[in-house]
Amino acid sequence: MLHLGLCHSADIYAMRAPNVAQSIATIFELEAQAIAIGPRNFRVHQVLCMAHFWEGDYDRAVASGRKAVELNPSSADAFEALAAAYNHYGSPEEAERCAQMCFDLSPLDPNLSRYHFQLMQAKLGQRLFGDAYAQLEICLRARPHDVSYLGFKTVFLGHMESKGEAAACLSEYLLKRDIKTADDYREIFLCNSALVELNLEGLRKAGWDA
Repeated sequence: MLHLGLCHSADIYAMRAPNVAQSIATIFELEAQAIAIGPRNFRVHQVLCMAHFWEGDYDRAVASGRKAVELNPSSADAFEALAAAYNHYGSPEEAERCAQMCFDLSPLDPNLSRYHFQLMQAKLGQRLFGDAYAQLEICLRARPHDVSYLGFKTVFLGHMESKGEAAACLSEYLLKRDIKTADDYREIFLCNSALVELNLEGLRKAGWDA
């Protein structure tokens, strides 16, 4: 049950879920069964954190993430989930602290770029665009063709007023994403995220007339 919940969350992240709302509902059903069996299993609360995260309920995502960390303060996975929740809840300083804990707890993780991704968003939330860009460059080494990373690159270059490079990134990004309006962007970004308007601001500075 627990691992099935993790699989559904991974499918949502990878945009493989044919019906996101149904996948979220399934995660809650699975985790309700798992929590009845093992209420002190930190993984249950980690997955609940991500389920609330996907539905845009960051208050509950943070609460579940805190519970996961409380039950296993040595888990980088738990801190990563909590960092993601804090980033989109609008607490970037807390998100940065959690991301740094991931590096401290798992410095040899072969997928360190996922921690850099959380740290990148924490820097974005603090409007530290140069620092955010530096973290993004590390992420891009791991996944150079990731379209979402291209979107963030456009956002950061727009905020940093690198107009020529920002405009080129924007053109490439808009070719790869079927978005024409700000509402289109809000639709594809995380529901209720504290970062969405900041991202739109950067896209507009890059030259997007939306």
